[in-house]
Amino acid sequence: MEQLEMLSQEQHRRYFELFGSSPVDGVGFGDLSSYARTLSQQTQDTRSEVIGIRFSTAVAAPYAAATQADHVTLDAAARSHATWASIADESRRINLEGARAIDANARVEASEVAAIPDPNSPAGQAAILARINDHQAKAASLVEQAVTAEQALGARAAAAGEQGPTPRVRAVDHHTFKQEPPPRPRQSPLSRASRPRVCGRPSRAR
Repeated sequence: MEQLEMLSQEQHRRYFELFGSSPVDGVGFGDLSSYARTLSQQTQDTRSEVIGIRFSTAVAAPYAAATQADHVTLDAAARSHATWASIADESRRINLEGARAIDANARVEASEVAAIPDPNSPAGQAAILARINDHQAKAASLVEQAVTAEQALGARAAAAGEQGPTPRVRAVDHHTFKQEPPPRPRQSPLSRASRPRVCGRPSRAR
């Protein structure tokens, strides 16, 4: 029976290690989200300044149309990384709380088993076995709950990568912005006059 108690505590240790000793938080993702938002704002500010200069009516309209979605990708990245930061923080909480719960369960099991009177008697051994079974079932349930929660977070993380519209880049060409085609170069009369005239070879008289 003492061997069974040791095996139960060893199983608790394995469960504890599943949660990790120092789970990662979402600070890094949060920093990336803030950086993306800053870049997005700078991009929009620069675009507004360039349009406000009004340096050329021929260029201003095409420029405004071509750059109207420049910030969209950055905004989507900011949203995705903010979601991933929240998910990482939630995952860290699940792992920390799970590890603490497993550790507490192992300690309670050891305490209850040690408090059973006459542990070598049939009744005492039956009580020890019952305590071990109860705490092993609780430990397994804690792990299953954590796995289910982590799987839900994984689904959220995958969906976060698809947040926000995908910007469509419009080409700035003669089809998008109608312009007159460049004129063909006019041929100089002198160039035509300077061309050599090709005369036919005179036929021989028979």
